Amino acid sequence: MAELQVLQASQPVLIYPGEHADDITHLSSHSPCPLIFIDASWRRSRKLLHTLPWLGELPRYALQPSVPSRYRIRRQPGVNTLSTLEAIVFTLETLEFAPGKLDSMLATMDWVVDQQIRYMGHDVYQSNYQDKEYK
Repeated sequence: MAELQVLQASQPVLIYPGEHADDITHLSSHSPCPLIFIDASWRRSRKLLHTLPWLGELPRYALQPSVPSRYRIRRQPGVNTLSTLEAIVFTLETLEFAPGKLDSMLATMDWVVDQQIRYMGHDVYQSNYQDKEYK
């Protein structure tokens, strides 16, 4: 519990979509603070918000990406949803006013995704991930 009190004293914010989330661009006018990202599937992340009430009570900020997710080996629940890595890159580039600064991280992710698709085979990828709605 002491760690949680220290974390809360540092005034962290949650980067996660939601009905009452502010746009991430509003965060750039605040002094630096810890950014919390939930690294889990969308279903699991919603469960974590219910399981850990303090997490849901944090100030929440949402992304408004201009491009769809590049993480092609998972179905996204909407067009404005990103993988955790993409969300971190988008947030940092937005807050630092440095578009493209972290493109090498996304290029590495693209390479890993391509390798996973190659390993699973095109037919498996197509039947499991392409043209499927999120459930």
